[in-house]
Amino acid sequence: MARYLLGGAFIVIGTLWLFNNLGVTQIPLGPLIGTYWPLLLILRGVSLMQEDKKGVFSGVIWLALGLGLLGRNLGLYEFDLTLIWRVLLPILLVHLGWQIIKAAGAKNARWAIMGAVELKDEGWPLTSDSFIAFMGGFDLDLTAASIPDGETVLHLIAIMGGIDVKVPPHVHVECEGTAILGGIDVFKNGAGGIIAARKWSRPGVDGAPTLRIHCQTIMGGIEINGVDETAK
Repeated sequence: MARYLLGGAFIVIGTLWLFNNLGVTQIPLGPLIGTYWPLLLILRGVSLMQEDKKGVFSGVIWLALGLGLLGRNLGLYEFDLTLIWRVLLPILLVHLGWQIIKAAGAKNARWAIMGAVELKDEGWPLTSDSFIAFMGGFDLDLTAASIPDGETVLHLIAIMGGIDVKVPPHVHVECEGTAILGGIDVFKNGAGGIIAARKWSRPGVDGAPTLRIHCQTIMGGIEINGVDETAK
């Protein structure tokens, strides 16, 4: 519904602009757009919250920002935009720092610091690991890995770096992630920007292993793609 409203809003604005240019109407579009443009942020938030509850966190942020700016433009109250940087961003950084500490303290934590690490050898053993890329990168080919039965939990953290993961088509994948000034792309579905948080899932075949992936990135990128094993 939100996408239809957004499309309709552009149609209305374009139509009024055209009519003004033709002299049919005299509607002051500048002040109108200047006042009500936060509706686009509100629609964005509603759209994210409607995506099967996968974008609730990001949706709430966009919705709150849009409502705050709209109320300020209408003179209903004062809204300090710097509140986002003074409160929300530090909270998210604390959350990300805690995730890094937990991942770094894991028994099988692996690091890529200002360098690249590739795991592509046929049959390399995959276990519940943490992969932390700091100004570096990981290239993980899980189609070549030996994936155990049951559930395997992976923690992926990219700080000014990148992590690429290729997963075979038969496994179940459950993924959640938070990005700050970065992006996470899972099976061509992305989340990114100043602050973004989402969940993704992809069913596999019956009886196949499950990959549960937790992603955090700041000023970096994480990409998870499926690979057709028959193409290898």
